[in-house]
Amino acid sequence: MKSKMGVILGVSLAAVLMLGVTYGLWFQALYIYGTVYTGTLDARWSIHCAFDTEPEVKDYSNITITQDIIDPYLLHVTVENAYPCITYYAVIDLTNTGTIPWIVYEASLVPDQDFPGTVEFVPIDEIGDLLAYIGHPSVDLGDGLMPIENGTQVHPGDSAWGVLAIHLTNEAQEDWTYTFSFKVVVEQWNEWPTQPPAGYDSNEEWLADLAE
Repeated sequence: MKSKMGVILGVSLAAVLMLGVTYGLWFQALYIYGTVYTGTLDARWSIHCAFDTEPEVKDYSNITITQDIIDPYLLHVTVENAYPCITYYAVIDLTNTGTIPWIVYEASLVPDQDFPGTVEFVPIDEIGDLLAYIGHPSVDLGDGLMPIENGTQVHPGDSAWGVLAIHLTNEAQEDWTYTFSFKVVVEQWNEWPTQPPAGYDSNEEWLADLAE
């Protein structure tokens, strides 16, 4: 009996000592509080000039391009007295007005439109020769301009340039009104378009090149 009491007393004493150690442990909790400010992705149009391929002695068509008075992301292009086999051009640029780099994800005519012809961006390095050929005043587009096309990367404050070309085919009807919608989408630079840009076998290869 005394032996059992001794065991019980010993176990109880050990438990009390353990509780004392537990409640007597010193500690200090440390924390890290953070604040993350996100950047902005934004772009704005700038208009430079508009012209067509009519000879000077047969200048009866006219193209104008204007900024929407309410929506800064919208341009209005109007071609008057248009006819087939004349191309109408508008020289514009798209400036990165945000705080992070972006890429051009898409630049194309919205599908399923009843438009008898083409609306597309043409290579900007060909426009100087065209202007000289038709006798239009020279437009200095500079050297090494980045084009508005799939995969072009633009840093804040920089611009991508485009020459929008509108061309009617012989399917166009006389005395008719046609409309079109052309869409340009930009997104953060470290995402990629559905198809890799020209010269790359995969989007991963293209993205790795951008990061260098």
